[in-house]
Amino acid sequence: MMISVSSTIIEAIVKSAYKSRLGRLRVDITWDGTSTEMVDIFRNGIKIDTVKNAGIYRERERRTEASQFIYQVCDTTSACSNEVTIISKYYLIEG
Repeated sequence: MMISVSSTIIEAIVKSAYKSRLGRLRVDITWDGTSTEMVDIFRNGIKIDTVKNAGIYRERERRTEASQFIYQVCDTTSACSNEVTIISKYYLIEG
């Protein structure tokens, strides 16, 4: 039996987040630590996108009632970043 362990450490940071009074959400996430071609972006445990590994991702959600969002970036080796949490009530949040 072969077991493989990933030594990849992905560090994710919320660069900025904004939720308007109309409930529109914009979040910029940056990451470092993986060299795979593609990464998966997760919000609240659900995969929302697969994108090129450019080290930055912008999510634009048209309307949302939620005030807390947990993001994570995972690469194709199943290595995942730390979870980053945004708690928003119509504020501009910069990291």
